[in-house]
Amino acid sequence: MAKGRPCRWDRLRAAREEPRAAAGNALPPRGGEGVLLCGRGDTPRWAGRSRQGWGGSVPTERKIALVAELKALIEESEIAIGMAYQGMPVTEQTQLRQQLQDAGVTMRVVKNSLLLLAADDAGREAFRALADGPTALVTHPDDPVAAARAVENWRRDNADTPFEVRNAVVGDQVVDAAYVADLATVPPRDELLGRLAGGLTGKITELAMLLQASTRDLAGLIDARAQQLEEAEA
Repeated sequence: MAKGRPCRWDRLRAAREEPRAAAGNALPPRGGEGVLLCGRGDTPRWAGRSRQGWGGSVPTERKIALVAELKALIEESEIAIGMAYQGMPVTEQTQLRQQLQDAGVTMRVVKNSLLLLAADDAGREAFRALADGPTALVTHPDDPVAAARAVENWRRDNADTPFEVRNAVVGDQVVDAAYVADLATVPPRDELLGRLAGGLTGKITELAMLLQASTRDLAGLIDARAQQLEEAEA
């Protein structure tokens, strides 16, 4: 076959024969057999990754789809908490998922090998730190406090739960379980906005900075503003 021509599946070749090359996301039709034939000299690739990049095996369509889903989740998450969940009864897991969902938080059990691939694809290396043992990810797209509070509320109300914080990624920073517990004590963003806005002197620049600040930063801004007011009264 001439180099540069589109790949195709040749069903007349043995299903176990090594493909000479592959391109893009090309895989055999579901349930099909054969080998993928392309131009000579091309490097086998599946979803932009060589066979070695998939652990030495040809990835299934399902595995490629899962990595793509995890990549999207990583890209959109402001926080991801790595949780240990082994030993949780199915009924307890169902209750946990519902409670987190009610708080606007997502929980997803992930396979570490796929999480590592997705983190690389998303360009967020910090997420690789979450791949440590059987892992459930608790995520929120823009409110780290909401995710941390939802986790800590469950742990407070279920003292014997095996659902434990290992570590987390906030923005692009890897933090420990103590940080997550501390983050859960930060007041909701709307409350922080109201408290700080009440102490502002009307400076538009301060308000603009407030609106752009992360939830974690707001607590620091409030402390700084309170100190300024105390010094002014002294």
